[in-house]
Amino acid sequence: MNENESGILEEYKSFFTESDLAKPIKELSFSSRKLTAVIMALLSDATIILLDNPCEGLDYDLKLKLL
Repeated sequence: MNENESGILEEYKSFFTESDLAKPIKELSFSSRKLTAVIMALLSDATIILLDNPCEGLDYDLKLKLL
């Protein structure tokens, strides 16, 4: 894992409580699953990432924090 990926993971952790981090993805809320999908895309080795409405379904505060 490179420094950029480590930074993304640390930032990801700041969005969740410790109990949320311990849950399987399928048990997270819709917005938490959506955020997880965006973070997973950012951590992929893809050259291009196409995101269709990545903030749809996220509450206002979470959108601001993500952007």
